[in-house]
Order: sequence, then C-alpha cells, then structure tokens
Amino acid sequence: LSNVLPDGFRQRLVHLAEKLSLAVRKPSEEARHELVYARNGVISHILAQREGKRAERVLMAERLIRWLGTRAAREGPEHASLAESARAYFEEGGFVDWARQVLRFGDPVRELSEAYARLGERVFEVRERENRVFAELLRDWMEAGSRGKGVVPIERLLDEVVAPLAEQVPVLVLVLDGMSCPVFRELVGDLLQRGWAEVADRGHGSTRPALAVLPSITEASRTSLFCGKIRQGGAAEEAAGFEGHPGFAGKRRGSLAPKLFHRSSLTESGETGLSVEVREEIGAKTRRIVGVVLNAVDDHLHKGGQVDPRWTSEYIVDLPPLLTEAQAAGRVVVLTSDHGHVIESRTELRKHEDGDRWRRDDGQIADGEVRVEGSRVVAAGGRSVIVPWSERIRYGAKKSGYHGGASPQEVVVPVAILTSGAPPDGWDRVDSFLPDWWNEPVVEIAEPKMGAAPRAVASAVGGQSLLDFDAKTAEPKTPARKALVHALADRLVRSAVYLEQKKLGGRRVPPDAEVRRVLGVLEAQGGKTTFTALSRALEMPSFRTRSLVAAIQRVVNVEGYPVLHLDEASETVELNEDLLRKQFELD
Repeated sequence: LSNVLPDGFRQRLVHLAEKLSLAVRKPSEEARHELVYARNGVISHILAQREGKRAERVLMAERLIRWLGTRAAREGPEHASLAESARAYFEEGGFVDWARQVLRFGDPVRELSEAYARLGERVFEVRERENRVFAELLRDWMEAGSRGKGVVPIERLLDEVVAPLAEQVPVLVLVLDGMSCPVFRELVGDLLQRGWAEVADRGHGSTRPALAVLPSITEASRTSLFCGKIRQGGAAEEAAGFEGHPGFAGKRRGSLAPKLFHRSSLTESGETGLSVEVREEIGAKTRRIVGVVLNAVDDHLHKGGQVDPRWTSEYIVDLPPLLTEAQAAGRVVVLTSDHGHVIESRTELRKHEDGDRWRRDDGQIADGEVRVEGSRVVAAGGRSVIVPWSERIRYGAKKSGYHGGASPQEVVVPVAILTSGAPPDGWDRVDSFLPDWWNEPVVEIAEPKMGAAPRAVASAVGGQSLLDFDAKTAEPKTPARKALVHALADRLVRSAVYLEQKKLGGRRVPPDAEVRRVLGVLEAQGGKTTFTALSRALEMPSFRTRSLVAAIQRVVNVEGYPVLHLDEASETVELNEDLLRKQFELD
C-alpha cells in the first residue's frame, strides 16, 4: 500500500506482471481494465518517478496490449500495395517496434521480465506476418519496375524533397546512417519538444517515407541517396555525387554547390564540438544546401550490445550543435536515413560470406527469405539477391543489430522536414502523428476493493463513476461533477496570488479561459492525463498544446514548485491539486 517503500514498488510490479500476463493470455476488456489499475499503482509510486526507464516500459507494455486489441478487430487483406504497406509501417509499425525495443531488456523483477518476454513474443508473431507481406509486395514492386507515387525511392529523395525546398529556403540535410523508424519516432518526438515543428508539402498532405535499395546496406543506399541514381560506393563517391547532383543544378543561382560533411570532417582534430568549417558552411548564405552524415545509430549496432540508449538529441552528441547552427541560419532541416535495421533478438545463424542480412542468389530460398531482382538491386553477382524478411535470421557474427534485409524495419526510410520558424510557401505545419492506441485517453481509476468489479468503482463525489465521462471533451457528463471541476479553476484565476503571477509573466501569460480549459480537463481526468488526450480534449495540435502548457506552468509553478508538471518520459501532464490550493491560498 505504500507509495514510498521499495518493497511496495516491487510488489506492485509483481502484481502488474500478473495482470499483463493475463491480458496477453486471455485478452478481454476486463483484463485491460485490470492492467490499467495495476499500471496506475506502479506509476503512482515515488520510485517510478526516479526510475524513468522502468516506468516507460510499463507504459509501452500497456500500449502494445492496446495495439494487439486493434489487430484482433481488423478484417480483410493486410495491404493491397507496397506504398500502402510502407506507409502503414511508417505511421504505425515504427511505434510498435519502438515499444518492443524499450521492453527488450526486461525488468529487474523476474516476474515482470518474464511477462514482458511473453508480450514481446506475441507481438513478434503478428509483426512477422506483416514483415512477410511487406517483403512479398516489395519483391513484386521491384520486379514490375519500381513504379508508384506513394513512396519515394531513396535515389529520388533529393529531387523530390530537398530540391523543391531549396528553391525557397536554405536546407540542412541530416542523414543518420542506419536510423530506423522506431529510432526516428523517439528522436522526432524529442525535437518537437525543443522548438522544432514538422512541415509537409501541401500537395501531399503528409510526409512520404522513402525506400532503401537492396540489399539495404550503407554502400548501396547512402551512395544512391547522395548521387541521385543507383550506385555503390563510399564517402568520396557520395561527396562528389552530392556536389554535382543534377537535381540541384537549377537551384544555385549564384550560390555555391552543395557541400557534404562526413564524420572525419565534423570536428577539429583533437577537439570537441563542431569544426569551424562546418559552422561557417551552415551559416553561409551562399551555400544553399549543406549535408551532414551522422553515424551514431550504425555505430551502436556494432558496439552497443549492453547499452539501452534513449534516442534523443542529447544522446547523439553532434546533433544539438548542428541544429543550433541550422536554427541560427534559418535553415530547414531534412532529417532522414539511408536504411533502417533490425535489433538482435534470438537470431538464427545461417552462415554465408556476403553480408549480415543478404546473400548472393544461388537459387536456394529458405524459410524466412525472399528473392528480389530488378534495377534497384545493387549486389555482387547480378541484379538479384536473396534477403531475409524474418527478424530472426542473420548470416554473420552476432551484433546489437543488422541491416541488409527486406523487412520494413530495414527498407522503409523515415523522412521529416523540420523548421524552427514559419513554414516555407506551399508547406504546412503538420501535427505530430500518433496512432490512436499509443496514447488512448485514460481516466485515473482507484484500485477496487477486494471482490469489487472495476465498473462498480465510484468517485468520492456524488457516487459518480469516474468512467462516466465524455470521450471527446474529457469532461464529466453529470452537471454536478462538471460544476465542481470548473469551480477550482474559476477560484484560481480570481485569486490575488494568481493576479500577481500574471504580472510577472508579461505578454506571454495565457488567457484565463485557456487556463480554465486545461485545468478543467485535468481535474476531470483525476489530475493526470496523457499529453495526446489533453490535445484531443482541447482540440489543439500538439505543438500549440505544448506551448500552452508551458505558458501556464510559468504562471502556476510559483518559485519552481511543480503545480503543473509535464513528464517527458511518460508523456503525461499532471496537476498537483493540493499544491495548487496551498500556493494560491484557495482553501
């Protein structure tokens, strides 16, 4: 029962393991409700705030249970085209794999670690079916000539995305070698919280993913990206191809040719931080397009077996100074990759000499593999190659991760166009996309007494169940509860302390009506809700909601005390009502 004692935390984790295993073994609405109760018990413990990674695993497990529920409800064929399959992975599958990767190191509590493993295996079974469908669609698409508008072949990315942007604004092309969609989703989520916004071409409405060449290796995909045509090579070929890219020929107009920086030229010899040349080129008005290759992700695949990274801008050490220079120069950032990767997870070694996840076409296709041929195949021995679609196959030594194969994790290349200012003409800000199951609106519910059914739990106010709320507005349906919720916010904005705090905030103070709305939603949700649920309730895009929450924090967090707290790790917003009443003398 203790929210403080370590043994209470351990017992709650054991209880969570029991409910999670039940939800995997016998999925039902009741099992999911019980999992929510168990999750609330863990998250409310003080140690959950100190051990952010463990708390994140709890939330990721619950998300995967919700995702499995949506999969069970789907009917009909998986996808009709490669473009549809690639976009589905870009918009949803990457989130699934992000959650899976967070869980892969388990938990110190044995029971919970075993429950995570059971959940991971169930999700793996579903994802493997999707991998196979994607690989078969990819095979057919490549054999048919690689035509279609729903995706961007990686050799066309500079022509179709970067060149139109460079007509209007200076551009920084950031290529994170080996960045998969799961890594991309975590990283972009971090950047959107740091003043960047995502934009998309008005003609397409949203960003299209790119597709790597096969095998999905650096020498083929990255070189093809920078050269604008299918090629295999190294840094020298990439730099020459980027500078002389035919798609940029009409974009120079008195400016210098594009410039590409690899790892060796990013920093000064023996020094830390960006080199003077890199900073000057990004800031130069005459250099319309600058490209930078970062190897943090690919390096991790080779060396990071005992490290559980959090893919944020702080973890990728060269990224913050690059973004700072781009922001100062007014550059739009095109964040992308050359290929993705699969994580090591109980892989089977099938020894071959060519690559970790590809081999020459010998005519012998085994289980979990596909033969692909066409003009977008770059491999020794011809225009065909055999590659695995299953995550559980490797052909070389054991590493943290691998690439070269035909799974969507390796082939679908994420793309984001980021700006810290106004969008260029013809481009619009887009709200950060989150699947419905990722942050489903959740009402905080007290643990039921022994023998009580979840639906019978009632709040302390008028006996009204906390489940009785409007799903769209996140407000209580009963007038009595709604009046109680808004009374606190009304008293706050009229209080003397609040009026003094507004004077200190200057012109950036949020309107009282907006403060009432935010606090009303939080009170209706028991004081805590997910960031996405709050955005939906306010009917605001996420970047505006984040700005509003930050503005309210500046007023209500008197002397830094967290009356209103945004937890970045769990993406939740919490109102400390007791502290609010005390700080603003509302009792």
